[in-house]
Amino acid sequence: MPVGPPIGLDVGIANSVATSEGEMFHLPVITKAEWAKIGRLQSDVNRCVKRSRNREKAVRKLARYRRGLVRRKHDALHKLTTMLAKSFPFIAAEDLRILNMSASAKGTVEEPGTNVAQKAGLNKAILDQCWGELFRQLAYKCPWYGSVFLTVRPHYSSQECSECKHVAKENRDSQAVFRCVACGFECHADTNAACVTLGRGLQEQAAIEAALIAEVEAELAAQERTSADRK
Repeated sequence: MPVGPPIGLDVGIANSVATSEGEMFHLPVITKAEWAKIGRLQSDVNRCVKRSRNREKAVRKLARYRRGLVRRKHDALHKLTTMLAKSFPFIAAEDLRILNMSASAKGTVEEPGTNVAQKAGLNKAILDQCWGELFRQLAYKCPWYGSVFLTVRPHYSSQECSECKHVAKENRDSQAVFRCVACGFECHADTNAACVTLGRGLQEQAAIEAALIAEVEAELAAQERTSADRK
């Protein structure tokens, strides 16, 4: 059974995972040099004659390189999620709609999108962080190690002060700095968001536990009534 404190998680791009304890974790991502090498290997494939032996070798070389990048990410994810599940008895994270967040901004011919290139870069960065896989691993590993993993609503978590609960877009002084305009509380923006997520998670967990207790009490009361009627 984990003996650490309950924590909240905030996932991002600059910091892959930030915790309410102030820790930051960075997962490996594909670098520009690695993308360039993938492009070169793909070009080698394209230059080869189809169904030739050289093309088969080029395809295998490209596939081997891609597998190495995938294995590197999965290894880092497994190490991080195992450490979190073993160390903390309660973990709260935002219930993100990752598919919606990474949807294309191209739009249609009649209604073309805006900032398409910037959105495409953001989508690529989001998918490269593998948030969905991170949450999937926590969801099945936490029960293994006796901890609880809960996802909560993400709305305005980046704008809410974890100290006084004041919500305002002006609270985000910059990408990294959170400074509450109401109470003056200041800390790293990702850490504050993780603390907000933890607070919401603890509230939801308390409500779940209260509902379970009420259900058990109702069942016991019903059993007592049935027993009294039989007498």
